Amino acid sequence: MAALAVTVNVAAYVIGDGILSLAPGGLMPQALIDLESSMLGLHGWLGPMFTLANGVALFSGLWLMRHLFNSPAKPAPAAIVATFTSATGLMLLVSLAIGHHIGLKPNQALLSGGTLYTLVGVLLAAFLLFFLGTWRAGQRALMKESLVFLLTLLPFPALLWAVLWVVHWIGLPADYLAAGQGYVLAAGGSLGLFFVAMFYVIYGQATREHG
Repeated sequence: MAALAVTVNVAAYVIGDGILSLAPGGLMPQALIDLESSMLGLHGWLGPMFTLANGVALFSGLWLMRHLFNSPAKPAPAAIVATFTSATGLMLLVSLAIGHHIGLKPNQALLSGGTLYTLVGVLLAAFLLFFLGTWRAGQRALMKESLVFLLTLLPFPALLWAVLWVVHWIGLPADYLAAGQGYVLAAGGSLGLFFVAMFYVIYGQATREHG
């Protein structure tokens, strides 16, 4: 999944004109697609930087997760933690920058604008700080849970692209599409893994408390 997410990011942010440029037509206003494309063209470093940070964060985070689950007696390697946190920190900053440049003034033409990028950036910042705090305190269980949240947020562009195509294949009534519901559904679906992580954490807490 991480390899697919990185491939989609390369196609969208390095080769293409943004993740929305890879989506099927008719699901969102053309103005939103054009705005993302022009923003990435004007700030050409954002796309490659986003792709690089996302890829490093995904693969280092997955390695770290495997280590935490498979080697419970060994501390997490500081170099891997530093790589993961640095890459995630860079990605959240770039995500916030993209959201800022697209704009945060929702309207009929632009729907939610750059809100999705901004929301993911804020969530990444919150859980990254929590992850670092639990790592420094040696709270391994909480460290794993915060890492799960981070890993579910990282592939959000690829999930957005995938859900857009799923919505296209399913087909929505024309009036739904005209109201922008195709994009709204996909934006919500791009955070689907995050909600799965919430159930994982709730189940893990219940297991610790009740055996």
